[in-house]
Amino acid sequence: LGIAGMSSGGHLSLMMGVAGKPGDPAAADPVDRESSKVAAVACFFPVTDFQAFEANPPKGFAPDALFPFREFDAKAGKFTTVTPERRRELGRDCSPLHCATKDAAPVRILHG
Repeated sequence: LGIAGMSSGGHLSLMMGVAGKPGDPAAADPVDRESSKVAAVACFFPVTDFQAFEANPPKGFAPDALFPFREFDAKAGKFTTVTPERRRELGRDCSPLHCATKDAAPVRILHG
């Protein structure tokens, strides 16, 4: 099974290629017994590193405007904006560049 995508779809394709997990043979649900890994990824102009946007946002954009991450604050009972440090952490976790390992699927990226 392979996956392909463009732009944000390319990003999602890359994340599937780097973050797929093996199945759980002990799972009760047969779907959970199967691997979510893909054999290959082909994508066009994907986002690969959200931390690059944090360090150098496009002209006219502040990082918190580009990625207004919010997390649920149980104490306050509502979603609140994350700190800049947490935003950088979330950006790293969502960046295929920082998730890739030697076990990742082979990838073909076309960028212009």
